[in-house]
Amino acid sequence: MTKPPQTGPEPGSRREGTKRLDSAHGSAPSTDENPELVPDIELLEAIAGQDASSAASQLRGQALELAGILREKQRLLEQRESELNARTALLENELRQARMKQYR
Repeated sequence: MTKPPQTGPEPGSRREGTKRLDSAHGSAPSTDENPELVPDIELLEAIAGQDASSAASQLRGQALELAGILREKQRLLEQRESELNARTALLENELRQARMKQYR
């Protein structure tokens, strides 16, 4: 199998004799060096639009919504089970009648 021809340099490689025009990127300032850069958790929650009480009420609302969905699914499942049991009873009754006719 032959390799396809390369159309340009491989990513991350430089041709010999080329000079880098931009300077190297500096590293991000460390939070250990400057504790003022560490944001307060309350500030982060305020920025996100959350505080402890609103987060709790949101969680409660989601739990209630989920409970309603699960109740509806349970109701539908019980309805399907009831219909299946009714069909099974009808089929068993028809089978019983067919056997009785066979032995007459």
